[in-house]
Amino acid sequence: MKNPRFWVPVAASVLVTPALLLLAVGSAGVGHNRSEPLLPHVLFPFPLLALKLLGDAGPQLLLVLLLWAAQYPLYGLAVGLAARRGWGLAGAALVAILVVHGLAVAAEFPELFGGGAANVTVPVRSAFC
Repeated sequence: MKNPRFWVPVAASVLVTPALLLLAVGSAGVGHNRSEPLLPHVLFPFPLLALKLLGDAGPQLLLVLLLWAAQYPLYGLAVGLAARRGWGLAGAALVAILVVHGLAVAAEFPELFGGGAANVTVPVRSAFC
């Protein structure tokens, strides 16, 4: 694994992860309890989806925390493995990662993309009618 094509995306993703984590954590106070901050959902959709699906108790929380730290290094590993065969394949891997990442962001906000509860109207009946 002395091939620099492999190590460039891996090293870049490892170096960018702390900065993205700081951005996500720093944006937590942006809504001032009026709304959920958007940036963590856009930058780290997989850990937040896992949190919704698994909950935040016990060993599930450990998995979610590992996902927070590992998401971008895993992206870099995938691009690095593809780059060993050429930069064209690395570009294709990056596009695939961007598409999957975008789909995960869309899954975080189904009401914005035509799904979820935003399109459902439920008639409300009072007990006094």
